[in-house]
Amino acid sequence: MQGQNQYHISTITQEEEWEIIAKAINDPKHFEKLYERYFLKIFRYILNRIREEQITSEITSDVFSKAIINLHKYRRKEVPFVAWLYGIARNEILQFFRKQKREAVVFVEEEKLRHFTEELDEVNKEELFTQMKKALEQLSPDDVEIIEMKYFQQLSHKEIANLLGVSEENARVKTFRIIKKLKELVNKM
Repeated sequence: MQGQNQYHISTITQEEEWEIIAKAINDPKHFEKLYERYFLKIFRYILNRIREEQITSEITSDVFSKAIINLHKYRRKEVPFVAWLYGIARNEILQFFRKQKREAVVFVEEEKLRHFTEELDEVNKEELFTQMKKALEQLSPDDVEIIEMKYFQQLSHKEIANLLGVSEENARVKTFRIIKKLKELVNKM
């Protein structure tokens, strides 16, 4: 079997994706291409919060089960399909934490943070990396989640808005304020 990364990559255009969705509404066997295209993204998103592979696998399975069952409710003009999947995943994660009576947490992988800080025009990238880690620890889990969605998952403000149930402008303002807060925290160090 080829590497997992290769297995779960499907290159289809937005128009082809919509055609697949339309077919999958009537015949679930067509959902496989969507599953292959988005499985790793959704799995990683969930794993980044749950931190346990077995539970992540179960939740990911639930996400795709709910997606296929509710596919007829998806509205293409409202939000991209991947954002709709992220929304289902986010709800499943929150439900998991409620059932466990645990507080939801967000983990930013060091590798992603290091890549993020490398792209900044800073002289001492290692010091910035350390400061950024400390600053992120001071933010609320909700704020870190928005940073992760915007800068590490590279979701648009519209997609973030859909996930959070707020307007696109509200998502943009929240992101701006969190980045401003993050910069202030880093500058204090």
